[in-house]
Amino acid sequence: MNAGKLNDRITFQSRGTDKWQDRLTTHADMRILSGEETIEAGRTVAQLVVEFSVRNVSALEELRTSWRIRRLGHNETYNIRRIDRDTNRRRVILRCEGGK
Repeated sequence: MNAGKLNDRITFQSRGTDKWQDRLTTHADMRILSGEETIEAGRTVAQLVVEFSVRNVSALEELRTSWRIRRLGHNETYNIRRIDRDTNRRRVILRCEGGK
């Protein structure tokens, strides 16, 4: 995995008893797959489908689709919809939905 492509800083979060809890902060490569804008409560909301690629580390063995990703510096959160590990288990590819 090319370290130069890991240009986004993200935090994995799991749901605690009353709030989201940070589990791991790492670098990732983010690709936007599709997007749309909708109007909710009188404001425009962007809904994106994205893919994050991260290095596989032991802390990600517990990773679940009930977790979410917070993209640091952008005020964006993404719900994890699918988790794929490449065949040599060097990276994890996450299909997510969300945005601002």
